[in-house]
Amino acid sequence: MKDNYDHVGIGSSKNEIIEAFGLPDFEEELSPKEPNRPCTGYEFRYYFEKPEEMTNELNDKAIAVFFTPSGEAEWIVGNVGLAEKGGPARRLK
Repeated sequence: MKDNYDHVGIGSSKNEIIEAFGLPDFEEELSPKEPNRPCTGYEFRYYFEKPEEMTNELNDKAIAVFFTPSGEAEWIVGNVGLAEKGGPARRLK
C-alpha cells in the first residue's frame, strides 16, 4: 500500500483507490445527522495496526480516504508517516 501511495491523489475514483490499496478494511457512507438529508460522501479505512477491537484514533495505525458523493477522493490522511493529500476544507467549496 505504501508503495502505491504516490499513484493516487485528490480526484482518484473509488476503483483507482481499490486498485492501488486493495479492498478497504472498513467502508462507510457519510450522512448528516439530520433526517432525510442526502449522502455527503464516503470513507474507506485501511488499517496497518489495530491493537484493540474498538476504534481508537490514537492507537490505530491507518489511512482514511474520504470521497465526494460522486466518488472522487477529496482527502487522504493517516498516521503511518505518509503525507496528507487534500483536506476537509475542500468540502466547503
